[in-house]
Amino acid sequence: MECSPPPPAPDRACLRIRGFELDLERRELRTPTGEQALLRRKALEVLLVLAQQAGHVVSKDELLARVWSPAVVTDDSLTQVVNEIRRLLGDTDRSVIRTLARRGYVLVPDARALVHELPRRAAAAAHRVSNLPATDPALFGRDDDVATVASSLREQRLMTIVGAGGIGKTSLAHAVGRRAVGLFEHGVWWIDLATLSEASQVTPAIAVAAGIELVTGDPLQRLVGGLGERELLLVLDNCEHLVAAVAPVIAAVLAGTRRVRVLATSQVALKLGGEHLHRLGVLVVPPADASPAEAAACGAFQLLVRRVAEARQDFELAPATVPLAIDICRRLDGVPLAIEMAAARIPTLGVSGVHTLLGEHLRMLRNDRRMAPSRQETLRATLEWSCSLLSPTELSALRRLSVFAGPFELAHARRVITTPDLDEWAALDALCALVDRSLVRAEGVEPVRYRLLETTRVLAREMLFEAGEADAAMQRHSRAMASQWWQIRKAFMSSSDDELLDRFVGSYADMQKAYEYACDRADADTAAAVLIGLRSLDQLSGDTLNTPARLPATRALLPHATGVARARLLTTIATCSWVRDEHLPPRLAAELAVAEWLRLTPPEPMSLSHTLLLLATELAKEGEAERARKVLAQARAVARTMAHPKVDMITAIHAGHVAMYCGDAADFLAHMREALDLARKHRATRVACFVQAYLPRAAVMTGDWPAAVAIGSNAVGELRALGQRAFLAQASEAFVRALIEADEIERARAEAAQAIALAWEFGLDAEMAADMALLALRLGQHEHAAALAEYARPRGPVPRNALDRQRQALCKRLCSDLEAVEQATAKAARGPQAGMPSSAEARRLALLVASGANG
Repeated sequence: MECSPPPPAPDRACLRIRGFELDLERRELRTPTGEQALLRRKALEVLLVLAQQAGHVVSKDELLARVWSPAVVTDDSLTQVVNEIRRLLGDTDRSVIRTLARRGYVLVPDARALVHELPRRAAAAAHRVSNLPATDPALFGRDDDVATVASSLREQRLMTIVGAGGIGKTSLAHAVGRRAVGLFEHGVWWIDLATLSEASQVTPAIAVAAGIELVTGDPLQRLVGGLGERELLLVLDNCEHLVAAVAPVIAAVLAGTRRVRVLATSQVALKLGGEHLHRLGVLVVPPADASPAEAAACGAFQLLVRRVAEARQDFELAPATVPLAIDICRRLDGVPLAIEMAAARIPTLGVSGVHTLLGEHLRMLRNDRRMAPSRQETLRATLEWSCSLLSPTELSALRRLSVFAGPFELAHARRVITTPDLDEWAALDALCALVDRSLVRAEGVEPVRYRLLETTRVLAREMLFEAGEADAAMQRHSRAMASQWWQIRKAFMSSSDDELLDRFVGSYADMQKAYEYACDRADADTAAAVLIGLRSLDQLSGDTLNTPARLPATRALLPHATGVARARLLTTIATCSWVRDEHLPPRLAAELAVAEWLRLTPPEPMSLSHTLLLLATELAKEGEAERARKVLAQARAVARTMAHPKVDMITAIHAGHVAMYCGDAADFLAHMREALDLARKHRATRVACFVQAYLPRAAVMTGDWPAAVAIGSNAVGELRALGQRAFLAQASEAFVRALIEADEIERARAEAAQAIALAWEFGLDAEMAADMALLALRLGQHEHAAALAEYARPRGPVPRNALDRQRQALCKRLCSDLEAVEQATAKAARGPQAGMPSSAEARRLALLVASGANG
């Protein structure tokens, strides 16, 4: 499509777009059912600009200039708005709004269908004269008021809309002015007096709006003379603070002209002769017991829902929160501004949060918005200009919030902001003000989370250090993060794993930051509490690296820890069973942790049970089967006092591991199946993945190869589909072994090709090497089999547990089979020093076996 200048504006008021109707005159978009579509203001403005040039390319620069000017925003803002319009219109194939690379967008309506034609005079006037604000907010529950004021203006030359602050006077005047554009030959001119502070500014403000130059002489006389015989409407908004100055100007204008009319808004009447007042009341509120349909017919409820939808395009009012929304409207007496303030905080706090806080204190409705021109010489200058508009309280809040590394919740923000000189209500007001000013972003719903853009955070952090508040703010931040562990534990007991991670994983970076801060200051209590939360998230997400990486710092805290903190630190060390530490091995850490928990009065049953399970597993791993079973019985006794299915699930997992190390194959498989059933029943999807990782190994231990192949195939398929690499490594290694033993050689080779890399990545290289040695032997690759068997052979002391003994037995079996092939054995003995191959060499050999190659 060639780019060409836009055509003259068509004589039409509406376009049909995928069944929607876009009213270009009233600036409204209606759904196929005739309802007003929920579209944010910026999105509606972009759609209108595209519609005015339908069928022609509109560049990104033009859209940004016409919709966002004078603010400077990135292309991402435009892209997000266009995507919002597409979602609403159902434009999944992008055939309605087409993107032309590096050129812009083209709107393609339904065959450019015309719904009806505008009167030519109105269309020409609308394009010729009006400085009404670009945005055209929809009114709710004001149809009668608009009709009354518009009708009165046909008869009266001076109308004043009078009402309390926040009642909606400006919005009503805007709607009336927009409707009147085509009725006045010389247009409708909007004059906002809110920014004026001096009486002498009133006349020049009107003159500028109407395009009249005040060069010499008396300004008021020049204004009246310039208006002369023009037919126009002056809309003077926010007159109340300058009534004494505005009244004589209006009086002179009306006296000196014949065709000028004035519409004013004020909290008080102008008290001029011929003035007609329209007293604006509150919006109709729904009855307390109104149904959703009945509530939707009331202006107050409509306004609340629409304003939230404009602020958050993904907002949907859930049926359960409709009664709360109705009650908000009622308790705010239908006052539009109060409802809009509440609506503005719903994306931040949620409907239930606003409802609750409204009951606690009406201070939550404070609003200190200031409109100021942006300064965009540099990004830093823009941010500093934004900060310069903040109150001292808001600026303090922004500085303190810079300690967060990622998204944070309301409770944590209030704890970080609140100090003796800034109470939690002031903290709430400041946070909401920062969200309103886009310095803090609100994301998600129920619970809402907040985030500072990195550029904002960097500047705010600089200011935090300059103010000498950094250390105190970090202390509050660390303590806030320390409270997470209890919330995570409660969520684990009552929520699905996915729900838990969705809620808390966003705090992971801040929890890690708090842990490091506490470690630096030897604050064992805080560090230990944060560590519980971090460890829980690591386990659920399948991360096996982060907790071991924290072990040095965790061990360093032990001399500073007592009681609960010491028990928590030791428990964390005990969980890293695969990390060998000669100074504090996992078994010793578990023994010490159990002793610490038992000293507490009363001990924490959940923590004590978990630590006993860890100890039982370590004992079984070291070959102390009898004592392991006794400790396991103790853990089960503690678990029964809690009578919770998720506690039973964790107990079954550890009982399975004890059985695994003790060589009780049938019990191992039974416990794993029990744990899997409980995990699936109680939505513990991540735990289910962990259990599935061990099921194939349990099946292999039974020696029932067909069953092991079936179990392994199912587990590997599910884990691979879920992308659980660490768990997949466990399952794949056992599955390969089952396939080899079941003599499914080609399938074993194909599976091994994918499993080898995972095995080496997650520390299962010796087990996989033994499997591949067996496969090499079956394939007749005797030299590879000998080398891989040597790599897999257990070293050190006599094998302590059943798993070690099984691997040793497999290696002996391999060697025995290889000895039957005298020539291969001799060649292996003549190899390079007949030593164990390196890890890299063993992996290379394993891959060669899987590929079927010999060299």
